[in-house]
Amino acid sequence: MATNEFTLTQTQSESGMASLAFADADGCAGWLRALPLNNIPRHYDAILGQLRRLSETELAPRERARIAELMREPVMFLHTELARRYAG
Repeated sequence: MATNEFTLTQTQSESGMASLAFADADGCAGWLRALPLNNIPRHYDAILGQLRRLSETELAPRERARIAELMREPVMFLHTELARRYAG
């Protein structure tokens, strides 16, 4: 009787998480411009996922601060939209 051996392809980085969609603040700005604003839940998932990955990534403190500043406005937008949806 033959046995089948198989391996799963790894779709995430060695740390167990998918990689950031950007490597610096300029890349983050471009990534944010490409996000679809018409789908709030998808927008939320994308930003939350990147913020989680950002916390696991080693970056220079100044670059991390620049990225955080870029993320501030989209996060406030999401907060307002989600509050409107769930409060209503």
